[in-house]
Amino acid sequence: MFRTVKHTFVFLLILIYTQIVSSQHPVANNLSDITNLPYNEFYDILEDSNNYIWLAANRGLLRYDGYNYTKFTNPSQKGKAVFGLKEDHTGTIWCNNLYGQLFYVKNDKLEVFLDLNHITDGQLATFEVSKDHIIIFTSAGVFKISKVTKEIQQLTSNPVITSCQFQDNFYFFPIHQIPALQTIEGTKERTVAEITSKSIIETPKIFKVNTKQLLLIYKNELNYVLNLFDVKNEQLISIKTPTELLKTTIYNVLTIDKKIWFCTVSGVFVYELIEDQLLLKNHLFKEESITNIIKDFNTNYWLTTIDNGVLVSPNLSIKTFELPSKASKITASCSLDKDRFVLGTNQGTLLFYDNFKLIDEVRLPSKIVIKLIQFDSFNDQLIISTSHAQSYEYDLKDQFIQNTHRKFAVAKSIQILDANRVFYGNYKEAIIYEKTRQRLLREKRVTTSYILPNQQLLIAFVDGLFLYDKNDNSTPILYNGEPVLVSEITATKSHVWILTQNNKVLLYDNGIIKDTQNFTNLEISTIKADQNTLWLAIDKGLVKFKTTTNALHFLTGQDGLDFSIKNIELLSDHVVLTTPQSFYTFPKNDQLIFKKYRTAKVHINGVTVNNIDTLVCDQYTFEYDTNKLKFDFHSVGYQANKHMTYQYRLKPIDTEWQAIERGNSFVTFNNLASNDYTFEIKAKNMAGTTFSEVATISFTITKPFWETFWFYVLCSIICIGIISFYFLQKFRKKERKRNSAVQKILMEKKIANLQLENFRSQMNPHFIFNALNSIQDYIISNEKELASSYLVKFSRLIRMYLEYSQQNEITLAKEIQALALYLQLEKVRFEDELNYKINVEKNLNTQQIKVPSLFIQPYIENALKHGLLHKKGERNLTILVQKEHEKLLIIVEDNGIGREKAKEITAQKKTHKPFATRANEERVHIYNTNLKYDINVVVEDVIENSKTTGTKVIIYIPLKFK
Repeated sequence: MFRTVKHTFVFLLILIYTQIVSSQHPVANNLSDITNLPYNEFYDILEDSNNYIWLAANRGLLRYDGYNYTKFTNPSQKGKAVFGLKEDHTGTIWCNNLYGQLFYVKNDKLEVFLDLNHITDGQLATFEVSKDHIIIFTSAGVFKISKVTKEIQQLTSNPVITSCQFQDNFYFFPIHQIPALQTIEGTKERTVAEITSKSIIETPKIFKVNTKQLLLIYKNELNYVLNLFDVKNEQLISIKTPTELLKTTIYNVLTIDKKIWFCTVSGVFVYELIEDQLLLKNHLFKEESITNIIKDFNTNYWLTTIDNGVLVSPNLSIKTFELPSKASKITASCSLDKDRFVLGTNQGTLLFYDNFKLIDEVRLPSKIVIKLIQFDSFNDQLIISTSHAQSYEYDLKDQFIQNTHRKFAVAKSIQILDANRVFYGNYKEAIIYEKTRQRLLREKRVTTSYILPNQQLLIAFVDGLFLYDKNDNSTPILYNGEPVLVSEITATKSHVWILTQNNKVLLYDNGIIKDTQNFTNLEISTIKADQNTLWLAIDKGLVKFKTTTNALHFLTGQDGLDFSIKNIELLSDHVVLTTPQSFYTFPKNDQLIFKKYRTAKVHINGVTVNNIDTLVCDQYTFEYDTNKLKFDFHSVGYQANKHMTYQYRLKPIDTEWQAIERGNSFVTFNNLASNDYTFEIKAKNMAGTTFSEVATISFTITKPFWETFWFYVLCSIICIGIISFYFLQKFRKKERKRNSAVQKILMEKKIANLQLENFRSQMNPHFIFNALNSIQDYIISNEKELASSYLVKFSRLIRMYLEYSQQNEITLAKEIQALALYLQLEKVRFEDELNYKINVEKNLNTQQIKVPSLFIQPYIENALKHGLLHKKGERNLTILVQKEHEKLLIIVEDNGIGREKAKEITAQKKTHKPFATRANEERVHIYNTNLKYDINVVVEDVIENSKTTGTKVIIYIPLKFK
């Protein structure tokens, strides 16, 4: 047997007590550890009406939205430190600095309202904000400044050191006068209470503590003096200063949860004011210098410190305790009675706690890991199992340790059946120890066990659950015909609860396993029950289940339980949760522990269009090529980036709300069609039950011009125009075609008439008469051969004229052939006094080139009839046919009397213009106008020695091939 080592020296007890006191505090996070908080020294904190957190620090003004910090500075700012955070009725944030500058925040920018250094004289002044004015208390007096005009009105010239606003009144403490509390009435100060003090009053401060009273504190001979001021009765009441506040430095005093909180250099002292006495209720964060505290909309407590950043406690009722030795880790735990419990460590140490104070520390003979502790209430002892082949019994009354060797070594489960019997299960067998003997129940690895009220024993083995009666008879317990693999068993008043190895919770009732749907989607690691409450450890959290109402209450990382729970111990009034490094505790039946989380309004703080940031507005109009829209948003709150979920809806595309992946606070839309849209976003705290208000942004993506109504109208007009134009053109074309056909018919008719007229001119009676006379002369002269030859030529010419007159065009060869035959006959008429030549260019393909039929003959006839007929002497006629500039050039030249003499002879005979010439001119006009021939005829005199010696006709005809 080993007697425990006790702490008998007083200084050791004091040392341990001091260590214990300093190692317990409410669960809290330092923002420097979990966020990118840029500063450590803070003077003030404020939660505004939109639930943003504002922080006044030595290096500037910060705003925290649950995701990031926004820094506010001004180029004209003198010094970085800011103080005195205030919010007015419009939601505007105000602050000041040591240099007399008064600031306000507008449009997310820090603006200088006024530089009052000439009033503050380089000292930090207090100020209050009303609806229309700023009241500033300085060493030069009290001043009222208009928010609109910035007009400064001095209310009093007496120096003021501190102030406080109470409803619509302002109270202050003047200096260089009889100590008194004063107020402003109109433009005059009035003393409402005089302070009697035998010594000099130092560092006075005024605070509002409730709806009826102010608290006036000051130092008198290095000790703080406290006075309550009854505002209604204007009565000053002296109260006893708590001992712990006498010499500590007080930064701030405020009222939270109907209690008075003193922010000091030694943490926060929480008092309850009862009958004008301060009763200490709590002392929090004893190692911190706290400058201010707020309680936010989700009842998180924010504490600013002078040198350690900002602390946030989600729940002051949940306290954490560290072990005396940092090298120790908790490996086992066991509740005793009332609020007593014991912890086992990996160093072979038993730590005994009573009302969460370490009252004893017992070390085992060997420094080994304690795996399991079981309280034997019948014998008032502990059974201790270790990870090695050792076990012990510890007598709580006599405080003796007895080595039981391997009796309870490496235990998986121990149950105290009665004063003489103990169940013991390990990694290979299940045994019941009695005083004088032991009984082997089964050779199988045990996982856990539980004693039922009827003294039956439920034992979970690796292959299933079995029920043992008093006679050691076993019955397998099946679930849906299959063995149940169990990891934990516990019981409330009326139910036995089983946690399976696949994290499913089942009910056991008189040999039957029942399913329960209360714990779906929960990753449960261990369970513990008492009365009508079942406690379940989940992944980084705890669940309280009331069996009478089936209500679930959660404690999660938001509540400070951001860790995995190893064991749950239920004391009479508290719950103890253990982790390897520390343990946590909170009141068991305090409903305030389980908060009802609210969700702040969602703020849409960013709109990106085609990867370009734009100003946030309620309404937008975007061009049709806006193919990427991104909306950034957030709902503010403590660690909102971890604990907030969002749902969005884009009308009219979405009819149902769409969930956003956890951790994301933006939505991107790509390639939206042209339409009117409304983007809606709402948020919900993961531990909450209701969503926030819906934030909306409306926007229109315009249609491309080719999809607009006016474009359709224009296109319709154009289409109608095109169709109308098409049919009109088709009609016109048809009309032109008809007209062309008519014109062609008329032209062909006219050409035919002209040809007929030309033919008639060629077959004029004179020519025929002369030809027939010539034939007659040959016959009379008995020149039969000449008569026959002439007759043949004449008949051939007549046949040619008849044939060619039926055609619009003939080949150049036929035209020349007809001309040659005609000239042969005419030469006879001129009695061989006519010399003619037809010269055709050798390379000219006369068989392929086409010319208007019988077109040249009228010009030759004209030359013979009007030029050569009246000439005496030699008569010469030359016809030249050649190619020139892609045209056919025909020159008819004679050495006749000329055009002038011919006109004179014609005039004397009173004859009109030759019929053939007139017909040919009309043919040229028709060919050029209607058939686009571009025939050009030029008639000119042949001049030699200034005398007319003949006439030349130049004809240009476009080359046209057969």
